Amino acid sequence: MIAEAKKQAELKKLNIEYRVSDVENLPYEDSLFDVVTLGTAFHWFVNEKAISEIRRVLKPDGILFIFWTLTVKDMPEENSIPGSFFQSFSWEKVPQELRNLDYISNFLKEHKFKNIDIVKIPVTHNDTVEEYVGNMITASDFPLMSESDQKRFVEELANILTEKLGDRPYFTFEEEVQVCFGYK
Repeated sequence: MIAEAKKQAELKKLNIEYRVSDVENLPYEDSLFDVVTLGTAFHWFVNEKAISEIRRVLKPDGILFIFWTLTVKDMPEENSIPGSFFQSFSWEKVPQELRNLDYISNFLKEHKFKNIDIVKIPVTHNDTVEEYVGNMITASDFPLMSESDQKRFVEELANILTEKLGDRPYFTFEEEVQVCFGYK
């Protein structure tokens, strides 16, 4: 992900410095950032140590901005990826509570964030097989796989989706971008 971010920054001539670190031990001074964003990854950080570190590096009145996308209209069964496919790769689903805006809002309140709010933004988009596979390889379980499993995952998923898509040009998704934010 960092390699891709650097590539995109270079293409867009953006002067951005990227660092990789453990959120439970951030290498930044106290009160350094105005904003911390967590996109589609907060489920990894719902613990005391991580949220304390995030609060520590935020400036007073700094904002923690959390977001993810959820499908709000179930895909028809003929379009869905079989659960057995994901199980064959030991792919773990994010626990439902960690995709629940009320749960996350309460978690932030418990950790002294204020002026917490939630927003739901409806979106509809069409994905080709290639786009759908590209989205799936950005999921958090994918980088945890061996290279051979990653290759097998991409190939098998593309085959499943191609079969399910049939003669149609794309899959249609009705989703929500769900946002929860609060201030230090």
